[in-house]
Amino acid sequence: MTISVRSARYDSDERELTDVLQMNLPYRPHAHYFRWLYRDNPSGEALAWVATDPGTNKLVGAAAAFPRLVYCDGREARGYVLGDFCIHPRYRSLGLALALQRACLDGLSAADADFAFDFPSQGMLAIYSRLHIPVNEVVVRHVRPLRADRQIEKAVPVPVVARGLTAMINACLRCRDNAIARKDDWIIAPEQGPWGEEFTGAALRWSPAGAVTIARTADYLNWRYRKHPQHAYWMLGARRRGNLGGYLIYHANGNVCIIDDLVAEDRSAYRTLLMECATFLRKEGIHTISMPWPLNDPGRSLLRTSGFRARESSPAVVLPFDRQTRQFVGQAHITWYLCHGDWEV
Repeated sequence: MTISVRSARYDSDERELTDVLQMNLPYRPHAHYFRWLYRDNPSGEALAWVATDPGTNKLVGAAAAFPRLVYCDGREARGYVLGDFCIHPRYRSLGLALALQRACLDGLSAADADFAFDFPSQGMLAIYSRLHIPVNEVVVRHVRPLRADRQIEKAVPVPVVARGLTAMINACLRCRDNAIARKDDWIIAPEQGPWGEEFTGAALRWSPAGAVTIARTADYLNWRYRKHPQHAYWMLGARRRGNLGGYLIYHANGNVCIIDDLVAEDRSAYRTLLMECATFLRKEGIHTISMPWPLNDPGRSLLRTSGFRARESSPAVVLPFDRQTRQFVGQAHITWYLCHGDWEV
């Protein structure tokens, strides 16, 4: 029996679609997320495609593309983050997976997309390979230890010895931070929000030349971080004489902090935000800071000089489209500025 693929109709498909997502992608409470993620995005509703069993008329698979306004060399463009790709185990086959992904790419072409990007699983890598779409970006997770409590506790079974080693190593980590001296006049403080139009203006001014980046407008930032249905996010801003010069957004997962966004007008603001964030989080009892960063982005040098070290990497796929032909046009020869918050929701 041939499984059909069509565009999702949210008014009639929402409940069944969320059930399919929850069954096959159980890491997220999809019913709780759906309105925020699929329908309330300030860049527009998500595009979604569903696979349907014609015998039962039941949904057995899905794929989605979440819109993003992007800046490309100072002009606005339309981008999409691909995600929520799944197929019920009973119906999984390479043929259906290829049909569902082709429907997604064809639909994006018809919707006048300029770019799409994906952070594929191992299963999705096989699908991209069959579609002759290469992996053309790599994202590397960088970590910075702030406290050694957890590692020492695991490695040293004698509590009194563990406490002594922990105190010594934590003191060394603090001394390392003090040795990286600040030489600027940035004032770093929490930015409570809601974030206003100064952030919209800054997003365009700070857009890297020759690169594609998410347009971090006030509407986007407030939707993506302040209105998130599950996680609590915090922003640290860098100001000089009252003028916004950069900001860092993070959230905590236990005693690990993840930096979701980091943008600034110059390297000194970047560096100061990273250093002050570490000082603040150490006082809050955070053990480790984690921050993914594109492998080929020259800004990685800032992470190294700020005490971060590279760990594992993960693939990314950047997909450009030609609006005139409405076709996916192959490998992208462009530079992306990608932060954790650009794809992970």
